[in-house]
Amino acid sequence: MSIAGLDYLFGPYRLSSTARRLHRDGLELRLSTRALELLLALVEGRGEMVSRDTLMERVWPGTRVHVNNLAVQMSALRRALGEGYITTVPGRGFRLAVPVVAEDGRVATAAPGRQHGNVPLLANRLIGRASAVAAGLETLAQTRLCSLVGPSGIGKTRLAQAMALSLQDGMADGAWLVDLASLGSGDTVASTVAATLGLAVGPGAVTAGTVAQQLKAYKLLLILDNCEHLLTAAATLASTVLETCPDVRILATSIERLGLPQERVHRIEPLSLPPAESEVTPIGLMNFAACELFVERAKALDHRFVVDGGNAPLIAEICRNLDGIPLAIELAAGRESILGLEKIRDELSRRFRLLVGGQRFGAPRHQTLANAHAWSYGLLSLRAQRVLRLLSVFAGSFDLAAARALAAPDAADTTMLEDLTLLVERSLVTSVSPAARSRYRLLESTKAYAAERLVEAGEAVAARCVHARYFTELFESAATAWELEPTRPWLARLLPDIDNLRAALGWSFETEGERRIGQALCAASQRFWHGLCLVAEYRFWVERALPEPPSEDARLAARLALAEARSLLSVAVRLEASGRAETLARAVGDRATLGRALTIRAEALRRTHDWAGAAALLDEATALLQAEEAVKSGAEASQQLAIVCYHEGELARSRILNADALARYRATGHTVGTLACLIRQANDDFGAGRVAEAIEATREALALSREERNRYMVELTQSNIATYEVARGNLAVAWQAGCEALPIAIEVDDRAGVAVIVQTLAGIVAAEGDAENAALLLGHSEAFYADDPEARAPEERASYDALVLKLEGVLDPSTFATCRQVGARWNDEVLLAAMGQLRPFG
Repeated sequence: MSIAGLDYLFGPYRLSSTARRLHRDGLELRLSTRALELLLALVEGRGEMVSRDTLMERVWPGTRVHVNNLAVQMSALRRALGEGYITTVPGRGFRLAVPVVAEDGRVATAAPGRQHGNVPLLANRLIGRASAVAAGLETLAQTRLCSLVGPSGIGKTRLAQAMALSLQDGMADGAWLVDLASLGSGDTVASTVAATLGLAVGPGAVTAGTVAQQLKAYKLLLILDNCEHLLTAAATLASTVLETCPDVRILATSIERLGLPQERVHRIEPLSLPPAESEVTPIGLMNFAACELFVERAKALDHRFVVDGGNAPLIAEICRNLDGIPLAIELAAGRESILGLEKIRDELSRRFRLLVGGQRFGAPRHQTLANAHAWSYGLLSLRAQRVLRLLSVFAGSFDLAAARALAAPDAADTTMLEDLTLLVERSLVTSVSPAARSRYRLLESTKAYAAERLVEAGEAVAARCVHARYFTELFESAATAWELEPTRPWLARLLPDIDNLRAALGWSFETEGERRIGQALCAASQRFWHGLCLVAEYRFWVERALPEPPSEDARLAARLALAEARSLLSVAVRLEASGRAETLARAVGDRATLGRALTIRAEALRRTHDWAGAAALLDEATALLQAEEAVKSGAEASQQLAIVCYHEGELARSRILNADALARYRATGHTVGTLACLIRQANDDFGAGRVAEAIEATREALALSREERNRYMVELTQSNIATYEVARGNLAVAWQAGCEALPIAIEVDDRAGVAVIVQTLAGIVAAEGDAENAALLLGHSEAFYADDPEARAPEERASYDALVLKLEGVLDPSTFATCRQVGARWNDEVLLAAMGQLRPFG
């Protein structure tokens, strides 16, 4: 119920509950009585969904009317307000999507419902796109892939945002926008989607299939934004997700379509324009969306701006010269208060001729946006031009400190902020995050234009070198901070610069780059890549860094060898690389790197059952790392030493060391380390016969793994639960845990984990009387140990020997041998297919 005499304020609007009138910027908007009643009902909904039935009864009380009447009134209301104010809850109702405050402060409605996804509210009204939004929403209601296609600057992203904001309340997991513009390779599309959605993909390669498997249970809208330069990769990901995930819908934006058979394409046209040579009046001008956009943006920057009979034709001419492209129009409107309309018209006309040179059939971007950017660039001071050129080096977004390091290293932060503010005000740089941690980015077309000017100025190589050096220093500092800083906020602080990291690494290893910078950056960023579970991608960079090691810098060579040892799976390679890192670190007295290298080398020795050798290295490592105050690295060494002590029969010392590591991990917010210690604690309990305690600790670790979306740790904990449940006879529970763990182990490329899980499952199948299938699974598990020097752990050896003995007693030697040989030849697909046919428990 409305409060008598109360006016409601939202955006530029004022709604009177008594007079039933709506004003915008002091001017009354003429709406029907029913449309106004609908708006008042939504306002009174306090941001919550208002059902269709409630609205129908409110507007047509006691009358039976067709639901289409509601759609007509809602459409009129949306046209009046603009997109972004009213969102549809499909099949249920509508809600107001912006904060509303009563004029006397007694009522405030700023609760837009549960927040999910990452699609930001539109910063301002979306003009001239109501029909495009409606058509797109209708398409997404009928099919699961819709592509918004059109030239650069046409407003595809904003249109996609508006559609997402209307749909997200109907999607249980919201709407997620993944910007592909900054990616230079299709190989990073899947990992970028995974990182944006917060999917923990483990150390294996991130593929379209990896992403699709994790999204199977989600109901969401996925926006793939700026696909044009990565069409094949984007199309592959879209196709795979559509085939695998029944409740995921995809909205793509691109210069051209993806080319998939299930794709529905919406070609986004320029905003409407007054016909050439037509007479234009102030009132008639506002019937054309391009002119309406120009006027609104000009008024936003200069409240004195008014449209009259003298300037209406000028506005129409400017918008026609800009071809109705929204970005170009906004750029032009942003200069009105400085130049005036006549100067804008003259500058645009001159710049178009200079840039395109009269080539009628030039690329669309050059016919429109390049002209607008050339004009806009020419209006900047020489200093601002140089700043804009240099900012084009950034991939994705950047913060104030990075901008200053690249564009004005000798200037104060306030000076750089003034430069950025100027460029933001002129629509050449966009602010992309809250003021507390402001980040900026260049629009795609602006960046392309500025990058061309950077090359022309002969500044490109030097700028990219400064960019790479800056991020090397940033990640070197972060690597030191990692030891004490909680891991999750540490990763969150660095994650926005992942595209800059990739760009700096890529340039460093190019012909014109500086290899040594890339090697240093590769070594410094190891904890970051591993923290994001992007080990496969990090391995790619390590392999590019390894040739021509920096012989003149033994300290860097040691850290690069350490990165190699941490990233490669083979025990033999880890032993060799960590040994090289150890030798180099000792030579230069790098105690922290030495301690970490000894820990990795000891972990590799432990896997070959060289307990004494591993213990000696870990005793030295823990002392070194403690002296260096490397808290997390020291905890790693303690936790490894706990494992060694356990296998050497020093159970009390093992528990003490593991508890020490667990305390340090928890104190520094290192979840992966915490999980490892909980798992170690459970192993100790299991070895001591405390099976119930082992399962309790492992289920705690499993819950934390799921909370963190750490797929590798989910696999490891479920694998252990399977083992423990077998020990206490709960074979059905063990089977269920092992069946969840196996595909994850394959997904994250944990080959040792696959072997262990399959052996456990083979034992369960044998216990249920299916000896031949058990022998097939056993053969598959044995193949791993035949191909890799990593030996079975003692507890796994005992269960293996018992299983072999049991099957030998049931199967004749020829059948047993044949089954093992066949199982050893299975690949992952055959293994999973075979598992799908097994039903040991009905």
